[in-house]
Parts: sequence; structure tokens; C-alpha cells
Amino acid sequence: MNKSPYAEIVFPVPVDHPFTYAIPERFLDDVVPGSRVYVPFGPRKVTGFVVGRTETTDLEELKEIEEVLDPIPLFTPEVLALAKWIGEYYICGWGEVLKAALPAGIHLMSQKVVRLTHDKPIELAEFLASRAPRQAEIVRVLATSNPMPMNRLLRQVQTGSVYSSLKGLRTAGHVRIELSLPKAKVGKKFETFVELAETVSYDDLPDLIEEMRLRAPTQAKCLELFLAFPDMEFTRADFTRRAGVGSTIVKGLVERGILTLRKEESYRDYYGKQAIEPPPNIVLNSDQRVSLEDIKGRIDGKEFNTCLLHGVTGSGKTQVYIEAIYHALAQKRTAIVLVPEIALTPQMVSRFRSHFGEKVAVFHSRMSPGERYDSWRRTWEGQHQIVIGPRSAIFAPLTNIGLIVVDEEHEPSYKQVDLTPRYHARDVAVMRAKLSKTVVVLGSATPSVDSYFNAQIGKYQLLSLPKRIDDVPMPAIEIVD
Repeated sequence: MNKSPYAEIVFPVPVDHPFTYAIPERFLDDVVPGSRVYVPFGPRKVTGFVVGRTETTDLEELKEIEEVLDPIPLFTPEVLALAKWIGEYYICGWGEVLKAALPAGIHLMSQKVVRLTHDKPIELAEFLASRAPRQAEIVRVLATSNPMPMNRLLRQVQTGSVYSSLKGLRTAGHVRIELSLPKAKVGKKFETFVELAETVSYDDLPDLIEEMRLRAPTQAKCLELFLAFPDMEFTRADFTRRAGVGSTIVKGLVERGILTLRKEESYRDYYGKQAIEPPPNIVLNSDQRVSLEDIKGRIDGKEFNTCLLHGVTGSGKTQVYIEAIYHALAQKRTAIVLVPEIALTPQMVSRFRSHFGEKVAVFHSRMSPGERYDSWRRTWEGQHQIVIGPRSAIFAPLTNIGLIVVDEEHEPSYKQVDLTPRYHARDVAVMRAKLSKTVVVLGSATPSVDSYFNAQIGKYQLLSLPKRIDDVPMPAIEIVD
């Protein structure tokens, strides 16, 4: 039996167990549960998820971790445990669940890269032209971009079998085929701003413009923008558009020390242009107050509880959720609100943001990969304390959760039926609440049969909102045989 630190790693494949890898000494402090690592896996190199560490193994020969991708773990112990439960309960790979918990575009798989090793590719291509014209074509293509991903090379070389020609070049030592880690498809977005250099004051600007009119009229036109809009911040794209010039003109002014460029991270927000109105002053009715006090008491208890909030349409369930979230936030805790995709309207997001402002992050399928990544990353960094979204929002990287809400809990859209993992977000929400020792509120005007049965037998606490707000009468109902 070998004794040394080893990592237990799972991959996004339908396998029900982790794989053991050796941890090089340089990574001993970095390989921790919840982080991603880059490792050899069969003939490829792929991204895996560290789910544990062990000091012993019966395995004789182990592959080593080649790179640690995250200085800080992406997953909390709670989310790792939740993903493991989903894998066991819904019969899928633990790693498949963890991949689904991340925003699309940041999971990395290795790609084959062809590297030209000959130091005189043009001469080599000429030498091969008559002997092996297809090899000569490959060399010419690689000479334009070296190294080149295999899939791109296959697209650019149109004639015959590329693989047999590559084999000949490789045997002769002219090319090398490598495995490399590609760049993630999504990442932080940066905006470049154009500013006057510190050595140029606004008082000196009119004289400088006048001096430049004869010998550099286009550059003078650029500087006039600062006089026309003294309080405006210009992005580089906006600056060139307003001045009607190309980027080379701006580059020239930067080289002369008249302008400077400043890079700043830009947050992509699907609802960024939506106006946030102040929240209305709403007074809860007696039924709402009774339900709210029950939920608040359970939040204070810091124990796992499931409540079924059975409220007729228009009874004010959403306002109860909002008041309960206020209570959780007051205790420095966070909240998840699951809604069916069809219910995630700008009006609903506006309502939550009117109460909680920048504390709210939104996840949903209409967002671009970059917008989803920014929402996820800023939540992971602790800048958001509330996450609203459809079923995948249950994996939100929040810590110290105080409340989970599943609105319209009867909706069939909470079931993921097309992609792995196939799970029911309502049931996963209950399990996450159990792991977090917190309260989950299932709300509906027409509860599902199983939730209502659980409330009837006392497994769930049944809370009732039998009347509409403002005493609006219910419609008359007549049963016709």
C-alpha cells in the first residue's frame, strides 16, 4: 500500500466512481476538494474536479496532476455533496453534475495541436513539392500559423488524407503532435477607455488643438471631443465612432503622449438597461403575516425545514418570499429563488431588484454565455446574495444559505428531461436545504400531489393563503354534473 497525498478526481463522464491521481509536491497546498485540475485521462488530457484527498492507495502506478486550474475552489463542500447525491439518486456521473453546475464555456478539454519543428519551412515545402505534394501543402499551412490546432489544419488542407501525410512528416521529425489546453470560451470582459494624458490639461487643450489643425487635422478633431464633452468617459469604440477616425489615429496620439488608454473590467448584465423603480409600500394581510412569521421562525432555528405555501392566485405569495428574504439577509445569509423559465419575466426581476438592488443575480437560458458567466462569477465572489433563475440556479455558488424558494413548485419545467443530469430541481432544492440546514419554501396555488401529500402527513409544514390580497373576491365556482 502506497502512502502519500493522493487526489480523488471525477470527470464529466457516466462513471460512478472517482479516479485516484498522484499530487506532485509543488501542488500539495493547491489541490483541494472543489478545485479543477488538468490531468491525463486515457489518450487525452482533460479537466477534472477534485472531490477529495486520501493518504493511502492500493494502486501501484498512478498518473500525476499536471496543472491546477483554480487557486480557490469553485465548489463548496455543500455543492460537492449535493452533486454526489444527484449522481447517486438520478444514476449519472458525479462529474457530469459538477460540469452542469458551472456556466457553459469554462470547462476545458485538451485539443491536438500540430507543431512544425523545421526551422526553414519554405525550403522544406519546396523540397517536398515534387516528392510529397500533400506534405508540402501541410508545411505551407503550418508556416502561416505555428503551432495549429488539428481541427483547424484539417479544414485548411483540402486534398487527400491528411493523417497519412502527417504521419510521414512526424516520422521524418518535421512536425510534432501535442496535447494542449485551449483557452476557455468565456472569461472576463474588459472595456478600453480613452483619456487625456496627465501631462495634458484642459486649459492647454485649445492651444494644442489650434497648433495641430494644419499638420494633423484628424488628430485635432479627436481632441475636440474632450472640449465638447468634458464630463464624458469615452470607450475606445465610442471615441473612434464619434470622431469618425480609425484606431490608428488614436494609437498615434497615445504614442505622442497626448492620450492614454485605460482598461477596466466590464460586467455583462442581461437586465442592465432595465430601470429600477423604488418598491411599493405594501402592507401584508393577516394570512400573509401568519405565514411569514412561521417562515421567519424556522429561518431563526437554522435547521432544515420544508414548508408548502398553498396560496390562491393573487394571494401575495411573492411578497411573502420577499419579506422572508429580507429576514435572511438581516442575518448575513443568502437566498435562492427558483422560478419556472416561463415565469422569469423582466417584471418579476424588476420587482426583486426594486427591493434588493445589486444583491440580485439572475440565471436563465436567454442570457448569453458571457452574461451567465459574469452572473455566476460575481455570485461566487460574494457580490450577489440572492440568485433568481430556473432549475440550474439551484447550483448557485452561494454560501451560508438562509432560504430557498421554489415558486410554482408544481410546474413540470422543473424536470430536466433532455440533458444529463436528468433531475427534478424541486427535489434537489429540498436536498440542498437539508445539506445547508436551512428552510425551503415550496409555493403554489395548485400544489403537486406529492407535495400536498407530504404536507398532509406532516413531513412538510402547510401554510395557507386562502384569500386574495386587498380582499378581492374569488370567482364563483359551480360544480356541474
